[in-house]
Amino acid sequence: MTFTTKPRAEGWLADERKLIELDTWTSPASRAAARTARVITVGQYATQWIKDRPVKARTRLMYESLLEHHIKPKLGALPIDKLTADRVRSWYSGLGTKHTRRNSHAYGLLHAVVATAVKDGLLPANPCQIERVMNPQRKREPVILSVPEVAALADAVPERLKAAILVSAWCGVRWGELIELRRRDIDVDAEVLYVGRGATHRGECRIDTPKSGKPRALVIAPHIRADLKHHLDVFADKGPNGLVFPPQRGGCHLNDRVIPDAIAKLLSDIGAPKPAHP
Repeated sequence: MTFTTKPRAEGWLADERKLIELDTWTSPASRAAARTARVITVGQYATQWIKDRPVKARTRLMYESLLEHHIKPKLGALPIDKLTADRVRSWYSGLGTKHTRRNSHAYGLLHAVVATAVKDGLLPANPCQIERVMNPQRKREPVILSVPEVAALADAVPERLKAAILVSAWCGVRWGELIELRRRDIDVDAEVLYVGRGATHRGECRIDTPKSGKPRALVIAPHIRADLKHHLDVFADKGPNGLVFPPQRGGCHLNDRVIPDAIAKLLSDIGAPKPAHP
């Protein structure tokens, strides 16, 4: 630190020595951070934290929703330096036990926000210390269909959805990637599938890079190529930019409920659970 006059410097030094004698001394930087923390609330800091994250639009929307609906109501107005372990436990307990996955995401967001606050010197340690809540147990285990069951399912759905079932099962594409596939993403012999985009519909239609951030090329299983070619000839939109799986009743993409609704009864017939929302 620098001072304009020697007496002011000596006065500052005397104050520091007094704190040392009283065994209450902390660094000037720590005291400045503490003063800042007293005027920054958890809600304000978390809002800025989300704005500063280099995340995809859908992830940002999820963060904003968790903050607005599940963190701010109880902790938003609290000065961040007053956030303690017992307050965090009380808040988490108040989320209930019905939505364990959602609660895990909310806790994970708070944990990450506060970890940054610790690095910024606003808190001495992270008060989010509840064990194992960021890895909740599944309520049910996934049921993996056998090859004959996949084939039977594909044959039983409406014909315009058959290729979607087969591509999903044998190429491992995510739902948002599937509905954004264009004719130009499939080579002329239907041997290779190029995945470079994904679509989301939370609030509005958004097109972005895949979740991994990187495009990838996938080999199409030989035994489904004929079905995919038939689909392209009969059901896909025309032109290189045409959707491979276009919506039947308007909209920018195939609705998220079309396939789950189409296969729900068929899955129950073979003893598999009904599908969740994509």
